[in-house]
Amino acid sequence: MIAPRRPRLRAALILSAAGFLLLPCIILGNLHYTPGDDALRHVAKAMTGRPLTDVLIMNDGYPNDHNPGWHALLGLAHKLFGLGSVPLLYFSILLLYGLFIFAPALFARDRVAWFVATGATLLTSLICYRTMQGRPLLVSCTATLIIFLIWSERREIGRVNLAFITAFLIAASVWIHGAWYLFALIPLSYLLAGAAADAGAIALCWIVGTLLGALLTGHSIQFLVQALRMAADCARVPESQLQTEFKSDMETYLIALPICGLLLVRVTGKRPLRHLLRSPEFMLLLTCFVLGLRNKRFWSDWGCLGLLLLIYREVHCIMEQDRKMRVLSVCLFAGLLFCVPRRFEPAGNGSISKYVDFGAKSLAPWCPAPGGTVYSCSQDFFYTHFFRFPEAKWKYVLGYEPCTMTEENLKVLRAIQETREAREAIVPWQQAMRPGDILVLSGERYNPSWEFPSLVWTNAGGYWVGAIPGQASRP
Repeated sequence: MIAPRRPRLRAALILSAAGFLLLPCIILGNLHYTPGDDALRHVAKAMTGRPLTDVLIMNDGYPNDHNPGWHALLGLAHKLFGLGSVPLLYFSILLLYGLFIFAPALFARDRVAWFVATGATLLTSLICYRTMQGRPLLVSCTATLIIFLIWSERREIGRVNLAFITAFLIAASVWIHGAWYLFALIPLSYLLAGAAADAGAIALCWIVGTLLGALLTGHSIQFLVQALRMAADCARVPESQLQTEFKSDMETYLIALPICGLLLVRVTGKRPLRHLLRSPEFMLLLTCFVLGLRNKRFWSDWGCLGLLLLIYREVHCIMEQDRKMRVLSVCLFAGLLFCVPRRFEPAGNGSISKYVDFGAKSLAPWCPAPGGTVYSCSQDFFYTHFFRFPEAKWKYVLGYEPCTMTEENLKVLRAIQETREAREAIVPWQQAMRPGDILVLSGERYNPSWEFPSLVWTNAGGYWVGAIPGQASRP
C-alpha cells in the first residue's frame, strides 16, 4: 500500500483523518444525536440474548435472526466491557462509522483523495445519515467499497488473493448484515461495464462467500431463504404503505445532479466519456439510480457507493495534474465536514427520550403483563420500548418489519395505515385484547376514550395507552 511521503501530503492525510474523527464527536457529543430505529433493537437484542420469537408475535416464515453476526458481536462487547444500553448504542454507531470511513482508505492508493471524496459524498448524498444510524448495513457497504478498490487498484496481489479477500468480505457481511442477494449488484456492474471475466470471478466469490456466511449462522439454507423471502415480501408492499426511507420522492430525482456534475468534470477535463461507460463504478451508480426510482434505498444504500468511488477517481486525477489542488481540496473538505452536522437534529425530541415509562407506579394499570400483547401500529414504539425494556416478558404485534407479522395482524395494520388510524380499522385489535394487553395509539390524536369506552386510557410518552379496567401489572 502506498502512503504519502511528502510532509505536505502527510499533513493533509492527518488533517483529513482528524476531521473524520471529529465529526462523530460533534454529532453525538454536541448534538446528542441518537438514531431512532434498527440500532435500538440491535442493542436490545444483543443485551437480552432472547430470540425474537420471544419478543414479537411473528408468522412461521421468519424463525431465524436476520443479523446473527452483528448481535453476537454486540453481545460480546456487552459482556467484555460491561456496557449498558446507551453506551452500547454509541459503541455500535462509532464502530460502524469508523469501519465505513477508515477501512476502505487502507486499500485506496491515494488516501487524501479518498478522504476528500468521502467528505464530499457525505454532504451531497443520502448516505450521510447512514453513517450515524448504527445499522450493520454499513458492513456490507464497506465490503462493497473494498471489493471495488482491490479489483481496480490492487491487482498486483494476484487473482487468488483477490478472490480470497472478496469471498471473506462477503461471508462476513452475510453473517453480520444478512442481505446476501444485494451483492449481486457487484458482478452485474462489472458485466455491464464489459468486464465479463472479472464479473464471473466476483460472482463465484459471491456464491462461495454467501454459503460460508450462511454456514456461520447455523441455519444455512433456511437463513438464505428467509432473507430472500423478506426482500420479496417487502417488494410487494404498495408504495403508499412503504416507510418514508423506501419511497421515491423529489430527492430521488435530484440524484441526477451529481451524476451530471461528474460528466461535466469529465468533459472539461478533456477525458473521453466512453471510458466512463466502461467503469463498473459508474454502472453501479446508474443501475441503482434506475432501481432507486422504485425504491429509494437502492440509491441511498448502494448507488451512493458508486458515486463515492467515481468522485474518488476524479479527485485523484485532478490532484495528479496539480499537486497544489491537494491543499485546496483538503480545505474544501474541512469546510464540507463542518456542514455535515447541520443535517442532524439534536436529540431533545429524540426517540430514546420519548417513551412510556412502564416502570413508574402511576402507570402500573397500563403496564403489559408477562405474556401480554402490545397492540401498536408504530414501529418507533417497538424500537424505543424494546430498547428501554429488553427483558420485559410481553410481546409486540409489530416489530422491525411488517412482513414478519401474522396474517391477521398484518391485515389490521394495513387497514389502519390506509385509514390513518380510523376507529373501524382498530376495532379488531381492541376486540382481541385480553387482561394484561394494551392498545397504543398516536398521542397526536384526540382522546380515544369515547371511541373505545371499554378501555381506560392515559397519555404518556407521546402515546395514548389503553388497557382493560382493573389491570395492574409490573414489568
